[in-house]
Amino acid sequence: MDSIKLNDILQLDNLNNVKIRFNLMFAQNWNPIELFKNGDISTMLDGQYWNYNKNKSYKQGQITIGLVKIKPTENFWLLFHIGQVTKDLDKLNGVGYEYQDLPEYEKYVGRLIVKFKTKLRQWFVTLNL
Repeated sequence: MDSIKLNDILQLDNLNNVKIRFNLMFAQNWNPIELFKNGDISTMLDGQYWNYNKNKSYKQGQITIGLVKIKPTENFWLLFHIGQVTKDLDKLNGVGYEYQDLPEYEKYVGRLIVKFKTKLRQWFVTLNL
């Protein structure tokens, strides 16, 4: 059976302007899939738009896709957010962006599961969707 690529479903126009963030448990302080199950989307979105100490995560105007790992030992990820950066707050080590949800993708949130396996240790990936 042929695989279905993520963009076969999403139909995003400019893939060079799309960035996927794989949200994982960080230092045992929060578990994104449990937050999703409990409806704590605001904390998840803070993590989605967080900048670390040295690098910015996104550029203004960029489309962002947020995925959370469903189980630690499996390569399945749940889509929890698709948005677009509307303003760079020029802030490191904190939430660095304002954004808007993209309502045309709302029907996929919490329903679309992506199979993705990597040995990379990166949180962000630009892919051939």
